[in-house]
Amino acid sequence: MENPPKISVIIPARNEEAMVGRALESIQNGGVPAHEVIVVINGTTDSTAEIARKMYAKVICFEKALGYSGARNEGASRASGNIFVFMDADSLMGPNVLLAIAQSSAEPKVFGTVLGGADNAKIRYKIFFLIKNTAHRLGFYRGVLGGLFFCEAELFKSAGGYDNSLAINENADIVQRFLKRGGKYKLITNVFAYTSMRRFEEHGMWRALLFWCMVKLRWFVKSKRTKIGNQYAMTHDKFYSSR
Repeated sequence: MENPPKISVIIPARNEEAMVGRALESIQNGGVPAHEVIVVINGTTDSTAEIARKMYAKVICFEKALGYSGARNEGASRASGNIFVFMDADSLMGPNVLLAIAQSSAEPKVFGTVLGGADNAKIRYKIFFLIKNTAHRLGFYRGVLGGLFFCEAELFKSAGGYDNSLAINENADIVQRFLKRGGKYKLITNVFAYTSMRRFEEHGMWRALLFWCMVKLRWFVKSKRTKIGNQYAMTHDKFYSSR
């Protein structure tokens, strides 16, 4: 690919010594080299930072836990690429992911994700991601798959980055803000990212799914209330300003 964009891969990591090495290794199969790989260590008490340094990542350390949003924002503030790729420390890039993102980013204000998969071959997880991928393909949902999300750096900055006050649903929030700024959501369907099923294994798949369904329902209800409230306020202001 001639003149590929500069891609900054940003990975928040907290006590991920068992996972971060394989995540960093997977980036090497991206199809084009990353301009830089930034690992944001926040509140870690294990050897995550040492492992990342040995694999030539740029490591930024914070003693206190920043949360996913805060850690991603800190990484982005130090990134110099014109495309940001955020990846979880327990996820893996499939082959040619960075190449596919570079090709898709030729269009301005594009952001999105790739198809998702599990790092576990159990049939229930294959069915789970088949459903998630299908929902994204059909446009029922715009979000993150496989723990990987990419966006134009300028779009990210114009939106103010992630909301540091959000511990969950931070991706749904930033997707909506990107769309309001003319961002164009794209699902890249010829490459995959794979995420760890360790929490599903630890807590049970159905329990974990029930938890996230409740989270999404609460988010949906809250967003609808906010939308209705904003519409009421606009109508109220318009009415009284005309009097």
